[in-house]
Amino acid sequence: MLKPDLLRAALVAAVPELARDPDKLTLFVEKGRIAARAGPANGFEYRYQLQAVLLDFTGHPDAVMIAVLNWIHDHQPELLLNHSAGNEAISFDADIIDADTIDLAFTLELNEAVTFTPRAGGGFDATHRGEPQLVDALLGIPATTLLGEIYLGGELIVQAG
Repeated sequence: MLKPDLLRAALVAAVPELARDPDKLTLFVEKGRIAARAGPANGFEYRYQLQAVLLDFTGHPDAVMIAVLNWIHDHQPELLLNHSAGNEAISFDADIIDADTIDLAFTLELNEAVTFTPRAGGGFDATHRGEPQLVDALLGIPATTLLGEIYLGGELIVQAG
């Protein structure tokens, strides 16, 4: 599974507080399963819930959610392609510790397709297939444009690479 590490890297890069203290972020894979069928295609698909937990987070939750949406855009775009999936793309829980600090947990339903290609000398190469990229414009912004710099009350809360 590659997506947990990809999400971690994206969050640490985009959320200033996590860049300063990446140990505030913990990831868990839950309810994992493998989808596979007998037939000529060599491969399978991981299907799982990825739960991310941010402890003692003092940044704004918008920063995290925008970074996650940018990540979904590239790594699980079908979550954004229809109304029902978009409504369920991210579930979350928050423990409000005080006026400035929360523990924030969110869950994503993810999948990763793995294929096996025969090698010339024998054996197989495993490849994690990439996701199809979004091509339609969203809100009049080209699909290749991510929400890069987001400000809340004049303060920079997200700076995507």
